[in-house]
Amino acid sequence: MAIHVHFSDVVVNRCTFRNNESGIRFRGGPVEILNSLFERNDYGMVSYLARGYVHDNIFTDNETGILIRAERNGGMKIERNNIFANRRHNLRMGDFNPDQDVSALNNWWGQDDPGAKIFDALNEPGIGMALYEPYATEPFDIRIPGRAAD
Repeated sequence: MAIHVHFSDVVVNRCTFRNNESGIRFRGGPVEILNSLFERNDYGMVSYLARGYVHDNIFTDNETGILIRAERNGGMKIERNNIFANRRHNLRMGDFNPDQDVSALNNWWGQDDPGAKIFDALNEPGIGMALYEPYATEPFDIRIPGRAAD
């Protein structure tokens, strides 16, 4: 695990998370994650009972790009990210997430149907929805140090 944070105000900016069990795990917050790359991890990001703003990042080639567990009170906002080509799920609503929806508007999910790699209440009733529409039809120009643009 690269970063594991509990109950702290944290800003993660311009970081690369690669070849980890989890790129970042956090609880509490608020957490802001921006301009960072998450690739080749089991989980790019895991949020548990957290508040945060996740924007302008790249999540690709992870087993699961983003896992949201036990979302409460609309605490996570995920927008303007390129979340694509993750092996199992681009976004997964986790267990212990009873009827709590997550705002994941205006992200680019790759060329395929975004819903195909999102696991939420459509797959398992009662765990909450990933609210991903409207979504971007082109990737965002996110510049990560040391990485060519997608």
